[in-house]
Amino acid sequence: MRFEDNRGRPIGSLEDWQRAIPPDHWVPECSAYLLAHRWWRAEGLPEPVWRVLDATRVPALVDLKLRRAIVEHKTALPGEGLDSSTDIMVEATNALGQVWIAVEGKAREAFDLDLPGWLASGTSPGSPANRDARARGLCSKLDIDFQEARSKAVGYQLFHRTYAAVRAAEQNRSRHAVMLVHSFVRAQPESESHFDDYREFAELLRLPPSAPQPNATTPEVQVGPVALRLAWVSDNEWATRGANP
Repeated sequence: MRFEDNRGRPIGSLEDWQRAIPPDHWVPECSAYLLAHRWWRAEGLPEPVWRVLDATRVPALVDLKLRRAIVEHKTALPGEGLDSSTDIMVEATNALGQVWIAVEGKAREAFDLDLPGWLASGTSPGSPANRDARARGLCSKLDIDFQEARSKAVGYQLFHRTYAAVRAAEQNRSRHAVMLVHSFVRAQPESESHFDDYREFAELLRLPPSAPQPNATTPEVQVGPVALRLAWVSDNEWATRGANP
């Protein structure tokens, strides 16, 4: 088991982890802070994560062991601009091979602007065309209808984090990828956890409306050679700890 930053340098402490992320993200009660403490202390996949994956009974996802976790993992996206920075990109293995899991922590933060808002928010002269090209490229890769996507208020982050999971699997010749939301929101309404955003994104992937559920994975969606699943983990125990993990 190895934790490392996005330059391949080992992370040997929570202090190292803090240095690996943007300074303004290390705030008690925020997802990056909670995610770091939760995963560091687990010494492997955190219990609620492996329980959700084991419950699928899919051979590729059961009895997984954490081999490597890359903090603030960078993924180049279509078009120009910044890379996607996944909170934790996990390489997990079992007897059948490896699975790549893009972990996105959430503690009431939104999944960025919704796609229509993000497309309209660029201010530089070339931004509208580049944002359009980037969004179209993400949708094409994930086999999502772009016109349908731009008509819905689904967070832009869900598109590029899912793309990052698929690309990590492809680049490492793995057949399995998971985009996993690790939520530290205990209470309803769903608007606080943004689960409703996650559900609408799953529908864009042509998953049945009943497929996205808390503490569960969805059925697989075939994206090129990669079997993609979404997963939502509600970490109720740690949601109550807040600034005292």
